[in-house]
Amino acid sequence: DYGQLMIYLLDQYLDCADTIELKNIDHLCKAVFMKKGFVCTYVDCMDSTFAIGPDGKIYPCYRFVDMPEYEIGHVKDKPTYQQLMNTKAEKLLHQYKEFVDEDCKNCKHITYCRGGCPYNALTITDNKVERVDPHCTAYKMIFDKINELMNEKLNYAFDELDQTVEKDYNFT
Repeated sequence: DYGQLMIYLLDQYLDCADTIELKNIDHLCKAVFMKKGFVCTYVDCMDSTFAIGPDGKIYPCYRFVDMPEYEIGHVKDKPTYQQLMNTKAEKLLHQYKEFVDEDCKNCKHITYCRGGCPYNALTITDNKVERVDPHCTAYKMIFDKINELMNEKLNYAFDELDQTVEKDYNFT
């Protein structure tokens, strides 16, 4: 299971984080700590992310390149931002955002997950807005684990601070 794998990798990574760097895990931890996503999988990427294919076609994301139903323009046409936003593909992505707002409104991770990747959600449903990213359960597992670890570290830090204050300043 993907969630278990991510938790395993996090545990292994914590043992050697001072010698190696795993950007995807770093970004997950940063997202939980800052309460907002930092990579396209966990943000509302519509409106701000575009990809240009080798043929000059414009898409809402590099993952949609060469998928004709997600073509939103061509560089030779010099489309305006408004023209790009007024395409069927961008409207579908906005429907996905609205779906996430409703479907995930009670999820404690919504601010830094945003329903996961629209590409993952839309391509398995034949471009219908019916569900969030199929890795949702795995994302929740890793986000829960990161929250748990951060809370443990924070509680430990507060305990250490309390002991220092009591010892050095005789506060009880």
